[in-house]
Order: sequence, then C-alpha cells, then structure tokens
Amino acid sequence: MKKFTVSNLNITLVLILSVCLMLVACSSAGQKKIKAGSGHGYRPAVATRPPSVRTATAKSGAMIITQVVHHKTPQSGTWLHCFKATSGSASATHNISEDKHKGTDAAVDMQLRLTPVNSGDLCRFSIGLDDDQGDVCSAQAEDQTDGTFSITGSGSQNFSAGDNWNFTIYWRME
Repeated sequence: MKKFTVSNLNITLVLILSVCLMLVACSSAGQKKIKAGSGHGYRPAVATRPPSVRTATAKSGAMIITQVVHHKTPQSGTWLHCFKATSGSASATHNISEDKHKGTDAAVDMQLRLTPVNSGDLCRFSIGLDDDQGDVCSAQAEDQTDGTFSITGSGSQNFSAGDNWNFTIYWRME
C-alpha cells in the first residue's frame, strides 16, 4: 500500500484543480461572444399566434416581405435593422445604411424580394438590431434572433424573442 505524504497530496490537489479549470474553459469556449456591454445577445424568435394567411393563387414566383413592425425591442434610443431571408436557394438581405428607428411599433418598410419561391416553402429569417452600422448585419449585432414561417399567398406572423422583443412580419406573393 502506497503512503500519501503532504507533497503527494498537494500534487494530487493541483492536478485535480487543473483538470477542473480545463473543463470549465472548454465548456465556455464554444459559447457565442456577445458585444461588450450589450447584455442582450441572441434569442430565438417564437411564433406567438397562428399566422394570418390567405391561400396563394400562384404556386411559385416571388415573395415580397413588405414590412416588419417591431412592437417592442430591447434597444433603447435609436437602432439600425438588418433582415436576412432565405428559402431554398433564394436569399436576400434588407439593410439601409444609417436608416434609424426608435420606439414601440416601429415599422420597417422593406419590400424585400425573394425569388424563386413556392407557396408552402419555409422561409428562414434572421434579424439584427444595433446602433452601429458595422455590426448590425454581423454576428456582433447587439440583439439577434432568427425564425421561420411558411410561405403563403399573403400573410403575417407574430414572433416573440423574449420578454422585451416582439415583432410581426408581413408578406405577399407575386
């Protein structure tokens, strides 16, 4: 039987602490970096009610995302908006440099055209809000969310990205 001395015990404790510190460092290494001081970061968008839709008359064509109304945002003061949409191989981004918004029920008129799409396809979107034009369309945006909705002839869908962010997306097919 091996006898433990004070120095063997100290070495064992140092090794155990080293392993624990490595585990903590590895578990936090994959976490998303959030812009310093923002406190908001990424939150997934969750549909808050069934979509308001009308059936499509055309099976395929272009979808126009007409606007997003931000009923409540985590931003204080003025903010910039970046909206990215994809469906199949189609993708489009709406961001107008230095187009600032503020307050509740802020409507962002987009007229974002996504083509070709089919009625019934899934549209994936991501939204970034920030007060810095260089960050709003990047992973560094202060507030970010993403979600999906089913493409129909025309409609709208409410989403919530936490307690202090909810918005409605409006679209139509051409």
